[in-house]
Amino acid sequence: MRAALDPATIPSPRPAGWVVDQAHVLSIAQIAEINRLGDAVHACDGAEMAIIVVPTIGGGDHRAWAVRLFNRWEIGDRVRNNGVLIFVAVGDRAAEIVLGAGLDSSEGRARSDRVMRDEMLPRFRESENAAAIVAAAQACAREFFDVHFTPAAPTAAPDPAMMLVEAPDPERASGPPPTRPAKPTTRSAPASTTLHGSRSGLPVAVFAGVGVLLLGGVGAGIAVAASRPRRCGRCGVTMQKLDEVADDQHLSQGERLEERLGSVDYTIWMCPGCSAVEKRRSGRWFTRFSACPQCGQVTSSDLKTTLQHATEWSGGLVEIREHCEHCGRTHVYRRSTPRITRSSNSSGSGGRSSSGFGGGRSSGGGSSGKW
Repeated sequence: MRAALDPATIPSPRPAGWVVDQAHVLSIAQIAEINRLGDAVHACDGAEMAIIVVPTIGGGDHRAWAVRLFNRWEIGDRVRNNGVLIFVAVGDRAAEIVLGAGLDSSEGRARSDRVMRDEMLPRFRESENAAAIVAAAQACAREFFDVHFTPAAPTAAPDPAMMLVEAPDPERASGPPPTRPAKPTTRSAPASTTLHGSRSGLPVAVFAGVGVLLLGGVGAGIAVAASRPRRCGRCGVTMQKLDEVADDQHLSQGERLEERLGSVDYTIWMCPGCSAVEKRRSGRWFTRFSACPQCGQVTSSDLKTTLQHATEWSGGLVEIREHCEHCGRTHVYRRSTPRITRSSNSSGSGGRSSSGFGGGRSSGGGSSGKW
């Protein structure tokens, strides 16, 4: 029989990141993405979100185990207790979302239940373990801290007068044109995402050291691929890349606006032989703009105004105003914020715990799931 796993043996991911994956479920890119999200969450009043993935705890109550780890690491700000722990035991088919005392309310538990029910369990039941964990991190950041990962909006339908051709690799240009890959049938974390935090209204650009190198390499690779000479998939002639002025003739009004706002970049290639046109779209890593739910363009931004500050005795109230620069859609709504809960735990110098987290505590609230 396998010995029970002691939370005391789990190393803290701080200060390098926010993820411990002892089950080797997540890829390097997914860990970097979650770490980037964790940095954005931390920029929100010192909030902290940690993710722990293990093969099994070897028996015992998963809820109690996760709460024990939360309080051992002391996740969240020492005063606000605004921490979240996402725990997964893959072999036990069990997951937990543990909330800090400052987030533990009927509304907070309803939000964690929604993340567990809608984002995590359906993916785990389809054996999409990595996608479930990434989706849970994104949903918790959105639900509790107003930090959003926005998938790149789909490219608008092409003008019938413009022929879009998938260009083959130059090394195999002599063969038949490649076919477009089928759309995946399973859900997964978006391959290219943009991040915006509604608290500041400015791009969030806080990286862990490893994340900087990884994302920098990915960005450089995308730039090289976008400018790489390519052959026409129809006639085999080397295509020409249009400049920023000429390519506007092949973009819609919304696409031109995306380029001006810096939320999306378009590259247009034209074949001098048959006049076929190829449009390549790439979303920017960091932008304060998100995809508008009405027109689909990445031209919507939000402004957050605090109407009532949270205190130790009552929660706060914020007003969020979403506005799309393309279609003019405006949506205004309000959201409550949790009250400030002070902790008796001093957590050492500067309020930081020995694990590198902020000194927060949990009273055990949150959500549990099995699949």
